[in-house]
Amino acid sequence: MPVKIVPGETNDPREISLAEFTLGCENFADHYYNSPTAGTEFGGKDFRVPWQPLQDAVNNFCTANNIDPNFVANRFVLCYETSDPGSLFLRMQILKMSDPTFSDAGFEVYHLDDSVCAWYVLKENTFVETPDHSLKDEPYFNSFYYEDVMGSGNFVQLNSDSGQFVRNITYPWASELLLMYQNNNSPAGADIHFAAYSYVDLIPSTQIVTWPHGLMMYLSVGDTKLLDNENYICVFQNKGADDGTLCPPYCGVYVNPVLPQTKN
Repeated sequence: MPVKIVPGETNDPREISLAEFTLGCENFADHYYNSPTAGTEFGGKDFRVPWQPLQDAVNNFCTANNIDPNFVANRFVLCYETSDPGSLFLRMQILKMSDPTFSDAGFEVYHLDDSVCAWYVLKENTFVETPDHSLKDEPYFNSFYYEDVMGSGNFVQLNSDSGQFVRNITYPWASELLLMYQNNNSPAGADIHFAAYSYVDLIPSTQIVTWPHGLMMYLSVGDTKLLDNENYICVFQNKGADDGTLCPPYCGVYVNPVLPQTKN
C-alpha cells in the first residue's frame, strides 16, 4: 500500500492507527467521486460484515482443498452498486499463494494460484457466495472519477485509462486478517470493517496515480471500534490492517511490504 503520511503513530507498515485511518478516509473523499461535479453522495465507504462467516469460509476452503492457511490469500475487487444513491461494495476471492520468491529489493513475492478458489460478495451485514468471478468491476470503473488535486476540477473517469487505477487488492489471510483478529483477543461477536481510503504514493514507480483507492480493515464489537493511537506489543492490537498489494501495478501476486529481517 502507498506511504502513510501521519508521522509518529507507528513505524510498522502492516498496521493503521485511528489517526491514520481518519486521515486516509478523508483523503479518499477528497479524490474519488461518482460524478464529474464531485457533488453526489454514495454509501459503502466504511461497511462491516460479521467476522465469523468470513473465518468459516476460509476454514472450509482450507479443509476442502487441503491447503495450509498460511498460504491462503484474500483478493478483494473494488465494486460499485449504481442504484440511487449508489454504494461501494466488494467481491472477495479466497485462493492459494505459492512459496515466496524474492524481489531485487529483498521483499517476499507470493504468486497467486486460482486453480481452486471461492468467491463471495461483501456488503453491509452481507456475506454471500457469488458466481461473478471478474477481477475488474465495470460499474465501478464506469461510475467513478479521480481528481488528483482537490478543487482543481480536473476529473478523470477511471475507465478512461483503467491501467492506472486499482482494480483489486490482495491480502494474506494468516498474517493479516486472522492475525488482526487474534491480536485483539479473538473477540466474540466481532464485525470486520472494510473502509475505502487513500494515501499519497511518494514513489511514482509503484503506482501511476498519486492517491490510489486503497482498502483498510479493522474490527469492532458492538459500537466500539478497536482502533486507537496507543502503542502495544501486538502489532494489530486496536489497530487496522493495511498490508495489501494493489493491482495495478502488481497483479497476480502478493508482495510483503516488510523485509524478512525486520519482521516481528
